[in-house]
Amino acid sequence: MNLKHQILACSLLLGAFATHAAEMPIKVGVRVGANTSVISETRLAPGFIVDHSTQWKPGVTAGAVVEVPLKRNFYLTPGFFFDYRHDDYKLVLTYPIVVDGVESLGSRIINGSVKTNWFQIPMLASYRIPLKIIDVKLDFGPYVALGLAGHDKSKEENYTNDVYMESMVITDNTFGKGTDSRYFNIDWGFDFGAGIVIAGHYYVGAHYLIGLRNLAQNKAVVSKAHSAQWQLSIGYNF
Repeated sequence: MNLKHQILACSLLLGAFATHAAEMPIKVGVRVGANTSVISETRLAPGFIVDHSTQWKPGVTAGAVVEVPLKRNFYLTPGFFFDYRHDDYKLVLTYPIVVDGVESLGSRIINGSVKTNWFQIPMLASYRIPLKIIDVKLDFGPYVALGLAGHDKSKEENYTNDVYMESMVITDNTFGKGTDSRYFNIDWGFDFGAGIVIAGHYYVGAHYLIGLRNLAQNKAVVSKAHSAQWQLSIGYNF
């Protein structure tokens, strides 16, 4: 197929989509809901025994979607969302030390909380299954997210042979280019979701987002860091 034929075929295809879209108009919807998220890490600390755990914490999601009909029951659904995300972590570093000529065991316990704000753009393919006044939606596609702001606040406690020695509180930037920043501020991955639309307007749905980018900025300390998120939202389609 030569270039002219390819252009003609694309034009006919776009024309068919445009004609169908005219029969099924584009809809705009608003969404608001809760999320729970985490950034899992692989920590590096040569000479230390490392125990690192993370805890999912609640956040808030709000935004809008555009439903563009492509073919019967198939839609392209781009969205624009603002996310507030929160997760906690606990890091325990254990290491041998010598105190007054005696071999001892030191430990550093860090309890921290990471809070971030993101602007997120999913680009989803959506399939609808009509069931009387309820439509079931199945969504899948990529997303990209931009970290807007965030901070990591942690409390560090030091022990020698389980005897408390000292503590300090540390606040670092989540994003940025400095040595005290934890993560890169651009993430991407895939979004899987399902929901129902009642009477053509009222929406209830759940989505799972898995980040594919390694967000770790200082790889000498954290070799891998990946995001994950559950969203539960309600909305209205105009």
